[in-house]
Amino acid sequence: MDNIGQGDYAYANAFMDNFSEKRENLRIAEKRFGKTLSINWPLWQQGGMQVDRQTEKWLANTMGMFAISNDMGVKTFLQGLESEKSQLIVIEGDRQKITKALGAEEAVLGSTCKASSKTCTEKDRREELRQTLLEIVSSTLKIDKDDIDLKEDISNYGADSITSIMMANQINEKYNIDLSATLLFDYPSLSSLTQFLCDKYQDRFSGYVSVDTEGILASEETVSLEELRQTLLEIVSSTLKIDKDDI
Repeated sequence: MDNIGQGDYAYANAFMDNFSEKRENLRIAEKRFGKTLSINWPLWQQGGMQVDRQTEKWLANTMGMFAISNDMGVKTFLQGLESEKSQLIVIEGDRQKITKALGAEEAVLGSTCKASSKTCTEKDRREELRQTLLEIVSSTLKIDKDDIDLKEDISNYGADSITSIMMANQINEKYNIDLSATLLFDYPSLSSLTQFLCDKYQDRFSGYVSVDTEGILASEETVSLEELRQTLLEIVSSTLKIDKDDI
């Protein structure tokens, strides 16, 4: 768990699920009466438990989950009471992403090439990605690039859960990946994060096109140096609210 509060919350929810199941079994044995139902709710659009826009955006991008409306919540509650289940989970959003997030299917994103022809070296590719990440961190935390040590934990520069989500969102949107914000804590320095991204999403950050043994393109979603430059320009422009032509 990320923190004590979330740990307590998860433990309490697990208790409710197990209590509901146990009481339902007692009801079947005619030792209890009535209906017992534990509902695993997602975020709601209205109500007391709200998250910031960046967190909501991150959940939609990485897990495909959207906050439900009051109308959807009430309908689900009534359907749950009419069902024979003692527990149910409510999820609204992108079915494919949700299925992947719940582990119902294994998602593998890696290089599919059998042989490759490189127009830039591995070292060059890593350096380009490292510089892009440096720009994202610099613009998000409002720190000059020259003041950031690539081997230093970015939390020492003021990165927290909110800014980590902001940075993860920028990376996910530009490179079409599902990077979790928590990975910025698992790989806290720019050097370690660059290494992780290159290893796991190498086809997304490569500066070359891979071909198989029969000469057929195996990966068309590569990122060229010019695309990286434009990505950098857009991130700086949107973060600092400056027209791209003025940078």
